Amino acid sequence: MRKYKKSKKEDWQHSQLLPQHIDTIIKKGCRFGNTTDGHSNRFGEFDESSRYYFNRVDSHLASRAKYRIMAIYKKGVQSVAGYTVRARQDKDGYKFFIDRGWVLVRASGTEPLIRFYAEADTPAKVDELLAAVVKPK
Repeated sequence: MRKYKKSKKEDWQHSQLLPQHIDTIIKKGCRFGNTTDGHSNRFGEFDESSRYYFNRVDSHLASRAKYRIMAIYKKGVQSVAGYTVRARQDKDGYKFFIDRGWVLVRASGTEPLIRFYAEADTPAKVDELLAAVVKPK
């Protein structure tokens, strides 16, 4: 059985919130946890029952296979495991955002491997996402 790192929905959304509102945090002299009150309408309600799950797969590959797979993700994908890609970020790999989750494909610069990361609202969805990105079509 796979082990999953549980993360609160609010932790995931805070990572999206912080860069956009750092000036407000500094000006108000607030602790980070106090800053979400004014933003809950924009980002949805933060409640303790909302959880996200995370997992990672390291795939050791020959250099040729590594570059072939990374080229696929460099071009971009429209969907992952049947979920429509809503946004993309090309910082430290290729990160694709879907509803209630994301996947990141990142090649190691020092080893012949690609790391695949996924976070979603259920462990089953994390498995689906990882299975889809590890073996692209």
